[in-house]
Amino acid sequence: MGKHAFWIVLIWVFAFGAKAQIKVEILPERQYQTMAGFGASDCWTMQYVGKYWAEAEKEKAARLLFSTGMDADGSPRGIGLSIWRFNLGAGTIEQGDSGKIKDITRRAECFLNEKGEYDFGKQAGQQWFLDKAKSYGCRQFVAFSNSPPVGFTRNGKGFAPKDGNANLRADMYDDFADYLVTVLGYFKNKKRIDFKYISPVNEPQWPWNGTYQEGSPWQTAEIKKLALELDKALQRKKSKTKIILPEAGHWNDTYRPKERASNMMYELFDPQSANYVGDLKTVERLIAGHSYWTDSSNAYLTDVRLRVKAEADKYNLKVHQTEWSLLSKMPLEDMPESFGKATYTDIALFMAKVMYADLVFAGASEWSFWTAMDAEQWGFKNRYNLLRMHTTGGDYAPATNGGTVSDVKTLWVLGNYSRFVRPGYKRIETTPAGDLSGLMGVSFLSPNDREIVSVLTNNSTKPISVEVGLSPLYQKRVRETKCYLTDKEHNLSKTDVTLGKSLELPAKSVTTVVYSLK
Repeated sequence: MGKHAFWIVLIWVFAFGAKAQIKVEILPERQYQTMAGFGASDCWTMQYVGKYWAEAEKEKAARLLFSTGMDADGSPRGIGLSIWRFNLGAGTIEQGDSGKIKDITRRAECFLNEKGEYDFGKQAGQQWFLDKAKSYGCRQFVAFSNSPPVGFTRNGKGFAPKDGNANLRADMYDDFADYLVTVLGYFKNKKRIDFKYISPVNEPQWPWNGTYQEGSPWQTAEIKKLALELDKALQRKKSKTKIILPEAGHWNDTYRPKERASNMMYELFDPQSANYVGDLKTVERLIAGHSYWTDSSNAYLTDVRLRVKAEADKYNLKVHQTEWSLLSKMPLEDMPESFGKATYTDIALFMAKVMYADLVFAGASEWSFWTAMDAEQWGFKNRYNLLRMHTTGGDYAPATNGGTVSDVKTLWVLGNYSRFVRPGYKRIETTPAGDLSGLMGVSFLSPNDREIVSVLTNNSTKPISVEVGLSPLYQKRVRETKCYLTDKEHNLSKTDVTLGKSLELPAKSVTTVVYSLK
């Protein structure tokens, strides 16, 4: 090649990008955590959508969230969530403006009124989606509480006083436990819905003394006191529901001593701790935490989650990531300089990076998004939702007005996992696909050893060509391969793939490869 031709080629590659060539190996013999599943919560808007919106829009939302069916072209009709988180409200809707929570969409009903009377017709909109989740085949349900019922709280409100202690009267710990178990019993006996887990405290590190939503802080000793009462109540009713703790506000609080309700793995699961609850029959041996605010840089994202895994291994605990949405402030590595310049795909791919880190570095066996549905306010785009509400009267109009529902990119990127990686699948070795700014690969083996699912995320701004190889024992068993692509132009779309050929991964994309085995 002549000198001038060489520089022309070099300039073209620099300007337009050459497709990277990467070889990836999947090794099913090396196995890690067993997956519980992927999910989302019904906070806060599902109560309004389920109660006030037209049947066709509710059905559309349920299909997108829970369906495992396929369209005529072989593309998924929904993302098949296998976990659904149900908020047990504190009763601030019934209080109205006197409850002082300003945003009405952050208020919630309660099955127990302030007179001590139960009404299981409450939370009807949430129950509609709970029933739909079950009808679509979702089987893992988690009931969680942001605040005790307002009739049990120290200030009669769904938000806390400013002293940093639990907003629960000292004489009401057993009453709160009995309430939770009564609600679980209703759903089991009357609706045949078994809640696998009950999560009685949420983000206990935060003060929750503002008037923006229901919430309560908890001191670690208060968490133990409630766990003791709830354990007794569950055993008294012979319930199979397990307690999960502590829904930490971010991962640091699970392993690092700091302020209120920190160093949770030691505090709750080390027999030397005064707050040890690991010997309680109904407390599941897992640490539940949220991935908020630990994703500003790739180094920080990695370090925090490796520490979580090391500490969880120390106490033989499973790791569940039970809430994430993009709360972090700019700058964020691998993102544009502002959220205003970020696309819906940029935000969804950032979520994909967090998911990869939680699954591979922290060893999480559950990964759940926070709010399944919300309006797009304040230019937030898809940072806080899987489905977008188009409320009649505009994004700031009351959700009681009704409206329409549409899908956004976060839904489909989550679906690259949730639709195909089902409960019971084991994560298996995928190497060397661990570049958080480039190719991230994570794979799973089905319990019956008949399917391998590999999720390949290209977080770079250039396409990548990937040659995927399975270990010899499994390579010869492959009878069919299917691919599903999500990028700026595709939403979990079935794409053509030829056995033995390289996979072409577009820039900023997530591709799920499903290998059917003989």
